[in-house]
Amino acid sequence: SAWDPAGDPPDVYVRFYADDALLCTSSVVNDTYAPSWSFSCPVLMPASVQKLRIFVFDLDAMADDTIDGVSYSDVVGTLRQGAASGPLYPGSTTTLAWTAKPL
Repeated sequence: SAWDPAGDPPDVYVRFYADDALLCTSSVVNDTYAPSWSFSCPVLMPASVQKLRIFVFDLDAMADDTIDGVSYSDVVGTLRQGAASGPLYPGSTTTLAWTAKPL
């Protein structure tokens, strides 16, 4: 099924949050149901952070659509795990992988 009014696939980007604070945003991958990124997001994660949140969006001219999102309450465990996966849209699986480096 199409995401955009013209029938095109979504223009996808990812945002990472510590609680409600935006940590970083990926670049946009245009017109795809299978986006892939390789980017660095150097941030300091305060010990007080309660949730690591990751959201996937479709960039649109009027307003961006949320495609999917996930929230982790075990921030340290999630960062150590180094990956998360789940459905991006029906019939697909999204895998996010990262490397957390201690200071």
